[in-house]
Amino acid sequence: MAPDETFEGVHCKLVLRRPCPGVVVLQLSGIDSGELGRAPFEALQRHLATAAVDIFIDARHARSASVEVSNDWASFFRAHRQRIRGVLMLTTTRFLRMSAEMVRNYAMLDERMEIFTHPAEFERRLGERVLA
Repeated sequence: MAPDETFEGVHCKLVLRRPCPGVVVLQLSGIDSGELGRAPFEALQRHLATAAVDIFIDARHARSASVEVSNDWASFFRAHRQRIRGVLMLTTTRFLRMSAEMVRNYAMLDERMEIFTHPAEFERRLGERVLA
């Protein structure tokens, strides 16, 4: 598979992994205030160009994201929703859960975006998808 891509700022880090065809995992940590710029979106767009994907977002180590960053992700997902089979996001804070719900609504992903609060269920779903 493709090598991991790491985007690191002073306050946050995003690692993009592609464990198998059709699956992209984004691992977020820290506070995302937009310091990573467009690079993560451009990398993800390259993966979407080759096939429809399920996007797993592991935000268990993320503390928050700015409203602007949430808006950027919502706009990106909305613009590319035809190439997105599903978005499954693990959140561990109330703020991130509310942000994820806003992203789901604006991006018009509806039932294609699931939000998890328990790591075990998120990891089970990821494992099932990778082994499929």
